[in-house]
Amino acid sequence: MLVFALPLTPRAGGTHAPRPADSGAAAVLLLRNPPLRLLTWASGVGRLGIGALPVACVMLAARYQTPWAAGGLMTAMALGSLTGSLAYAWRPWGTRRPEWTVILMLFATGAALAAVPWADSAAATAGGFALAGCCTGPLFAALLTGRDRYAPPTTRTQVFTLVASIKTAFAVGGAAVAGGRQSAGSGSLVLAVAGCQVAAAVLGAFLLKERRAKADRPPPETSTGH
Repeated sequence: MLVFALPLTPRAGGTHAPRPADSGAAAVLLLRNPPLRLLTWASGVGRLGIGALPVACVMLAARYQTPWAAGGLMTAMALGSLTGSLAYAWRPWGTRRPEWTVILMLFATGAALAAVPWADSAAATAGGFALAGCCTGPLFAALLTGRDRYAPPTTRTQVFTLVASIKTAFAVGGAAVAGGRQSAGSGSLVLAVAGCQVAAAVLGAFLLKERRAKADRPPPETSTGH
């Protein structure tokens, strides 16, 4: 119901009929366009960890002998994400450079989850999950802003679709790895999830630095005949 209250306006100029070549062009953009490459692969690495969280939640519920935590921890994270999204919608920040918001929120999500293994109760763990969720709300909003801004109108739909597929693949891969590594323990698994978020932030910062280096590089000199 909240979506219908948003002040949405139609895009000017209309849309063109999709073509098979547009999907190929979108795939090339995700590899060659610096900001889209940053947003795609940094968020993908982050989703590798997030995909493992449901498995970690079941293990944490067994650790605390609290059945509600098996689903309640993910619910706490979802409520935190809703809170962060509403706060960001009310007072958006970093909209000029959404890629920076993505990097910062990835790191903040990892920091919040890194404290979870030291929690002494399921309630405290739920608080850590909720705090991490508060960071994922602005993160997701910034991702959407960046894709909308940096993707050309002719391939914007394909970019959104391909990125969603890539993130889903990363999340499924994370769940599969977590399922096979349950012997490591819930604490180690949550730390690995947190590490994925930090690694994603580092990857994003590296790609941003690479983009700046290319932008600051002087153009090659051209020789002129006399």
